[in-house]
Parts: sequence; structure tokens; C-alpha cells
Amino acid sequence: MGFEIYEIAVGGGIVALCSMPMSEQDVALVKAWQPDLFVSLTDLHEGATATFAVQFARWAHVPVVDFGVPDDGALDDVIAQSVAVIRGGGRVLFHCMGGCGRSGMAVLRVMHVMGAPDALSVLRDVRPCAVETDEQAAWAMRPV
Repeated sequence: MGFEIYEIAVGGGIVALCSMPMSEQDVALVKAWQPDLFVSLTDLHEGATATFAVQFARWAHVPVVDFGVPDDGALDDVIAQSVAVIRGGGRVLFHCMGGCGRSGMAVLRVMHVMGAPDALSVLRDVRPCAVETDEQAAWAMRPV
């Protein structure tokens, strides 16, 4: 199975997740998807994502350890930016290495902040592996 972007319509825009774009073809697919904000959640040892900074107008990098959650407050600004982009009808794409745990956690947080009903169920209907640990689910679903 090749590279794929998993998207969910919410609040007038789209939030999505994918694995780390590894090839030129993967990057081309991300560019064709036209994210208004592209967010890398990979830890530094997982690969050089800094090249995305020159390829995408709005790119953010918040390293999160695999199977982990962000340090206190580390992702809060990006989540707020994501919500604003989506409410404006835009598109936000999160990636981690496999496109499941960390990116799923971030997408779930955005959906939760936006008040999406049954957010985890909706997310897992689109990407069954999304949100891999109880700690990730608790981080995403904490009070707004």
C-alpha cells in the first residue's frame, strides 16, 4: 500500500493525517493536496523534515516521541492555528512516521476543540490505527 492522505471534513474545512512523506512522489501528493498548514510531529531522529520548510508556505515542526504526547503546551499554538485555518475553510495536514498515533492524536485534538461529535469514532472510521495509546487519547480529549 502506498502513501495516502486520510481526511475529515470538520467546521467548514478539512483536517487530515498521513505518514511521513518519504519520496518525491509522496511530497508531490502532499503539494497536490494543497495544505494551508502542514505539521510534522516526528522526533528529530526519525528523519530530516526541515526540507519541508522550503517546500510548504506554512509548515510547523513540533517533535513528539513515538507513542508519546507533546511536552506541556508544545503543540497548543499549532492546534490553535489549525482550528483557525479550518474554521476559515482551509486544509490542515498532520504527519508522523506512520500516520497513526501522533498525527491521529493531533487530529483528534483539533476535532475535540472544534466540538466535533464522536470525534474518535469518526477519526477511526477514516484511519483505524489513529491514536495508539490511552495517554494520546487522554491528551487529545482533555478539557478545552
